[in-house]
Amino acid sequence: MRCTENSAVGFLNLKKIDKSLQLVACPLSQDPKTAPEELQLKLIDLQSEPVLKEKFNSLKLNDFYASLNEAAFPNLRKTAQKMLALFGLTYVCEQTFSIMNINKASHRSQLTDQHFRSILRIATTKLTPDFDALAKKGNQQHCSH
Repeated sequence: MRCTENSAVGFLNLKKIDKSLQLVACPLSQDPKTAPEELQLKLIDLQSEPVLKEKFNSLKLNDFYASLNEAAFPNLRKTAQKMLALFGLTYVCEQTFSIMNINKASHRSQLTDQHFRSILRIATTKLTPDFDALAKKGNQQHCSH
């Protein structure tokens, strides 16, 4: 099954998780009575704390939830992690299939499975190589004939 098919199924299931998505996206305006019972009291705490309100308004959503005290807000953090991970996984999946399709189309007969795995690994990593250091290291190596 392709990612786009999984995404379509996932988006159909968004109705099931809509309340959790709304809670994570807008915790300050969420009515605590409509939140899951295990989150209600902590949601009230969050909404009544000026420092946390300021953090919510000044940080990116994932950074805000990462900044919450894990001991004080364990369920709220866990819910946010689950909801935010859904979007990250969909993006990586779509990116990988796009790269795969581009490379398959232009280099179909020349790619082995190992080449293909290497291309996908490089294309989807968040690591940035230090080309200057690699070039210096390459210049330092001498071949003996």
